[in-house]
Amino acid sequence: MRCNNCASDNSDDALFCGNCGEAIGSPAAEELGQRQAEFTGERRSDGTTFEPSSLSKLLVESARVYGRNLPVFLGIGLIPQIPGLLGLGPLPLWWSITLVLTSLVLTALSFGAVTHAVAIDYLGLTPSVASSYSRAWRRVVTLEACLFIYTFLLAGSLLLSLVLVGIPILLVLLVVLWLYPQAVMLENLRPVEAFGRSISLVRGSWLRVFGIVAACWILPSALSLAVLYLSNDSVMGRISLITLGTLTGPWTMIGSTLMYFDLRVRKEAYGVELLEAELEITSPS
Repeated sequence: MRCNNCASDNSDDALFCGNCGEAIGSPAAEELGQRQAEFTGERRSDGTTFEPSSLSKLLVESARVYGRNLPVFLGIGLIPQIPGLLGLGPLPLWWSITLVLTSLVLTALSFGAVTHAVAIDYLGLTPSVASSYSRAWRRVVTLEACLFIYTFLLAGSLLLSLVLVGIPILLVLLVVLWLYPQAVMLENLRPVEAFGRSISLVRGSWLRVFGIVAACWILPSALSLAVLYLSNDSVMGRISLITLGTLTGPWTMIGSTLMYFDLRVRKEAYGVELLEAELEITSPS
């Protein structure tokens, strides 16, 4: 296996180059420099320190990350709402189906885009809407497959709850599989591997993950129900829901990404160096 750094040949099972010591398969330094330039120029001095966090601290940190990159997250959150804006008013069936499918594709991409933007922010860099969606597009097939599987499993559990005991199953699946976008975006895993990775991280911490999932969903759900209840105009109601989706969609995934980081810190001593390697970004010299 050839080293990307010094071009030396190594055995197929080598993890590090015997000549220069670099990890086998890691991009060359000049390539990393080009990739780093994709995100922003210099790093901020307030890059986040990785350390175990309480639920309240994770929520505060989620709000801080959201507020510091508000235009970026609003841009990411708006894109999945575009099909909804195009669907205001009477539509033929084929157009409605097209808009629904497009919305699902964009929603899956937005999960990856928010994950990437949070990771970039954690390194002290400034994310952008374009670079975040560009990185998510590289994983589009996996993100779409995962969203389909995840939705199918939750829908099946919900149907079971009508005839059996699906509610406990629904809650378990909702939580243990929740971290799949992070596994896809940061560890480049396929659907089955991503769900398995999520289960592994959540194991032993179900209540903590349930807490952050519940906290991230309570506000959007409450606001959406309020809009549906108070709105007498169907068009204005849909516009209000689209606005809420733009504002609250990124919030949910920000909290999930921070929980993913927290679990890896606790279980794997996760840190900046490993995140840089996963994002293929070089540290400043």
